[in-house]
Amino acid sequence: MEELKGRAELAVVLGSGLGAFERLVQIDREVPYRVFDGLSDPTVEGHKGLVILGRSEECPLILFSGRLHCYEGLSIEEAGSPARIASELGCKRLLLTQAAGSLRRDLAVGSWMLPKDIVSLPLRPIANRPGEGVGRALISETFRLEIIDAARRRGAQLREGILFWATGPCYETPAESLAAVELGASAASMSGLPELAVARAVGLEAAVLSLITNHAPSVSGGGAEHGSVIRTGEKGVPALGDIVAGLLSGGG
Repeated sequence: MEELKGRAELAVVLGSGLGAFERLVQIDREVPYRVFDGLSDPTVEGHKGLVILGRSEECPLILFSGRLHCYEGLSIEEAGSPARIASELGCKRLLLTQAAGSLRRDLAVGSWMLPKDIVSLPLRPIANRPGEGVGRALISETFRLEIIDAARRRGAQLREGILFWATGPCYETPAESLAAVELGASAASMSGLPELAVARAVGLEAAVLSLITNHAPSVSGGGAEHGSVIRTGEKGVPALGDIVAGLLSGGG
């Protein structure tokens, strides 16, 4: 862990189907998750479980190749441990990528959505700290605006919306999808919230990029399966590469 400290300001967690992003990065060092205290190996297909020090256009970054989910028997804190590790490594910003199911007909498969906020079931699985009063958004607005600017400069298309989080592991039923729409959500996922919660606790700027890999059953009339989600995820990697490169290069 010591050899990775202070080497990068940006960390990226790669969600389902997005591990292919590694091919766009020059890899300098790979460390298995299990080497880090409190960071367990993923059990879901397509999630390697490697912390990678790499470079994109010669700019350093940390990759978490593999996502941890609450449905793997983990608590919010355990599933969100990549945020804690990223902070301990000296990163200032954490970009969470994920596969998500569209709850809207106009949010197409293959497009990227940048969530403004997140709603969860069970409702509010994490509590505010004493004295915080009204709940604050878990997604950093400052970082969101940086992502929007990076995408604009690199010509990557982004939609905006509200993310619906559920523990999983099953995909939403038609009734659950309709309920999520009533709550104001645009897309649904089983990831993101744990890392956002831990990131806020440790003072890390965090935001989510959701790749739309399928339509929810309330839209499509059918279901989704993990294999197709992974295949669609791989198609979203080039745009993700553009956005990450834009973030690393700043306004230059």
